[in-house]
Amino acid sequence: MLTISLFVVALLSAMLPVVALNSLNLYVQAAKESAAGQSGGYTYQISGGSNDVAEELRQQVQNGKAIGVKSTQGSVGLTSASGSSRNTIADITFLTGPSRYGTLIEGHQPSQKNEISLSRAAAEQIDAQLGDIVTVQCDDSALSSDYKLIGITVDAANTNTVYATAVSSKDNLQNIQMWLTDDDATVNQGEVAKESATNNVNIGYIKSTIRNAEETVRTRDLP
Repeated sequence: MLTISLFVVALLSAMLPVVALNSLNLYVQAAKESAAGQSGGYTYQISGGSNDVAEELRQQVQNGKAIGVKSTQGSVGLTSASGSSRNTIADITFLTGPSRYGTLIEGHQPSQKNEISLSRAAAEQIDAQLGDIVTVQCDDSALSSDYKLIGITVDAANTNTVYATAVSSKDNLQNIQMWLTDDDATVNQGEVAKESATNNVNIGYIKSTIRNAEETVRTRDLP
């Protein structure tokens, strides 16, 4: 009996490092997915700058080389066939092009005008299913509209976050706050490059954000 007990203790001792490593890897992966999802998933995130920068980036949006972003808080709701409605308050991100926000768990990421994805928490709160028409209300009347729900996502680091991501017309996004792009030339040429050199334009390198999140998790969790 003693021999069996010693064997079990030895086996558990051998397994603990493996369990700890697997847990750490899960945390790291969640941090990387969360960093990418919260940053829009594109290579660069651009904000700030003069009117000349904004005009240059608007032109890049029209050329399909950048995505315009506007974030706000509003209501997302669903009206049932019986006429009853369920609504919840969510952080809403409007885009001029395909979304890469959040980790997709069902359906597809929105890419066309009047398509939307909801976080799992938001979808559960209004009892929404893929294919439903979701009504969005916010302080911008041009963006307050009906959107077809085509995707369910989560923030991998906080699965209870209530948010929505919708694609709207390029003409509807006034006073754009941020731009996303994979195009190196967009950040290395023209007014964007000129003003970034004087720190008037902020350029976030999303892959660096992911790496920093990973290192933060490792620093926190390693003994």
